[in-house]
Amino acid sequence: MRFLTKHYVEFGIISLIIFLSVLTRNSSSTIIGSAIVNADNINNQDFISIKNDYESQIKDLNKELLKTKNLLFECQEGYKEVLENVTIANEKEVEDLNKRLDDCYFNVKSKEFQINNLTKVINNFNEEKNDLNEEYSLLAENFAIKYCCVQRIINPEIKYYFVENNTVFCSTTKNNTGYYEFYQNCP
Repeated sequence: MRFLTKHYVEFGIISLIIFLSVLTRNSSSTIIGSAIVNADNINNQDFISIKNDYESQIKDLNKELLKTKNLLFECQEGYKEVLENVTIANEKEVEDLNKRLDDCYFNVKSKEFQINNLTKVINNFNEEKNDLNEEYSLLAENFAIKYCCVQRIINPEIKYYFVENNTVFCSTTKNNTGYYEFYQNCP
């Protein structure tokens, strides 16, 4: 009976190592390939798409990490059982098992490293998006004031503006909460 248990464990460990090596190769090329982005040409939709892609990759990597940790646990349990049944004459087998266990630890650390890197990229994109939104708001406000000041030359009753869908509207009345008074800033 010990002989069969020992070989089941060995088969499971070998299967785990093959699975992890295929998994690591596939996920790392996807992450590296999608990480190249030209920050100057990012619009809001591109940012959301990139962010969603990274978040999806993080979720997938977290799932893979959980599976890898579960397999690592099974590997450790099998390793303990095999070690209990090993004699001094099986030192080569012990070395192989130690290498396999080290590979399992390496794969877990690799997944954690990839998740940390993707999280940093998403945080950087969020900061950049916030900066761009602030710059856009200031630009829209300055343009709206100047544009409506020119319109005020034609119609001196214009006192308010609002920006909607990247379009500036000048108005003589304050119709809703999005309107801003500007006429004191006109020359």
